[in-house]
Amino acid sequence: MKILIINSGMRSGTTLLQEQLCSNRLASLFSIVNMGEGISLTDENSYNASVDKLVNSDNWCCKLFFLEGMDDWYAPEKIVYTLNPTLLINSYREDTFDQFLSLQVSYYNDKWNSTEKLEYKNFTSTNVKNDIITFKSNLKIYNDTLNRLKKDFDVKHIAYEDLISDTNKSTFAKSFVKQNTKEEKMKLINNIDEVIEHWKDLKL
Repeated sequence: MKILIINSGMRSGTTLLQEQLCSNRLASLFSIVNMGEGISLTDENSYNASVDKLVNSDNWCCKLFFLEGMDDWYAPEKIVYTLNPTLLINSYREDTFDQFLSLQVSYYNDKWNSTEKLEYKNFTSTNVKNDIITFKSNLKIYNDTLNRLKKDFDVKHIAYEDLISDTNKSTFAKSFVKQNTKEEKMKLINNIDEVIEHWKDLKL
């Protein structure tokens, strides 16, 4: 069993999803190993070595980021075909603005996931327009890629919002603590009005 979780970028719930998948009954039956970010982004040699390791292994769950602006050797769409996973999962957020806010808050505070509630500081987003253009462009390219992958793979879709819904709160509480609501994230950004304005104006 090879489980590959793909996503348009960060902050779509992949870490939580991996933990849940690797602790459920099916994973226990197959002894699924949580590989985390098992595909290296450091350099071409470590990238090739990490992909080869997955190709020659079985019973793992790994995440794969579709990020634009990387070196030519990083080709996530090609990796999917190379790994030929048993189960291919599209991990996403229904609320893409919330995903963008989460990325901003994590980036400026350098805090990502935790089993406890963390303290966050207010900040000013310094490159709002370009950050939004990059985020939305990456999302569009990812969705186009996803449509191609659907022709060759039975892609399962799991939304972040479903992972943290009321029916899953007990499971969520055992692993990671949700750090900030959408409203709390917005209050952390000093120039949130500028962020909202550009988000509405920039349509790709």
